[in-house]
Amino acid sequence: MESSPQRSGAGIPLQIEISRGSFHFRGTVSLPVVPTRPRELVPLALALADAVADDAARRVAAEGGTVSCKKGCGTCCRYLVHVSESEAYYLHDLVERLPEPRRSQVRERFAEARRQLQQAGFLETLQQFPMWTRREIHERGRTYHALQIPCPFLEDESCSIYADRPIACREYLVTSAPEHCGDADRTATRAVSIPVSFFAGLARFGVPTEAETLHRWMPLVLALEWADAHPDTSAARPPKQLLNEFIQHLGMKSPTERPAPPATAGREEPAE
Repeated sequence: MESSPQRSGAGIPLQIEISRGSFHFRGTVSLPVVPTRPRELVPLALALADAVADDAARRVAAEGGTVSCKKGCGTCCRYLVHVSESEAYYLHDLVERLPEPRRSQVRERFAEARRQLQQAGFLETLQQFPMWTRREIHERGRTYHALQIPCPFLEDESCSIYADRPIACREYLVTSAPEHCGDADRTATRAVSIPVSFFAGLARFGVPTEAETLHRWMPLVLALEWADAHPDTSAARPPKQLLNEFIQHLGMKSPTERPAPPATAGREEPAE
């Protein structure tokens, strides 16, 4: 597919081409003009996640199926949603930019979720997420779901930050009936296969070579307090270097890249 995942803000336009499984992307991205940190790649990662999800939905439709996810179906908004550290900073900044009283209302929802976790005796366990094994992630995800704590951004069973929702939310699509998403084991849930997860592109920044885990992540419900307690001290680096690392984290070679052609007055130049 060919597209432009630039979401907002001025930057250096760069044409890239990436491919993984059935997913092929060729288009123009916008990189910051100054050395920057991994968190600045979040808008690009969100846009690419949308692209792969849209591509997967078209593939399902071509095979005669239908993605059943829709507005008003908030069952998965009670799952243990994983966000990368970069996304935690992004969500923290998003909330801080909200006008009052909305900012305080959202903050209070996070606090209420924390109180429910404390009352259920699960908060301390959840705070140990960096040490969880893969098996514990699945087991504790089921425990969390059983608590039925809604995402602090959920309003009227719909996402109130839909355009800025985490990558994990964008990449979770199902073709089964919505009621199956609420099953404890979700054995009847038919998830759509996603050929590449852009979550990994962000979550592998800062992972030491000798680390047992491949991702630096946290539960969304703890994202604001984590960001409050952990100021971003990552070193700013050249934007192209960050982009190459991001793609390499996906298990792919650095993308084919070249400067985007300059726009002609009155029209945009077509991609080559």
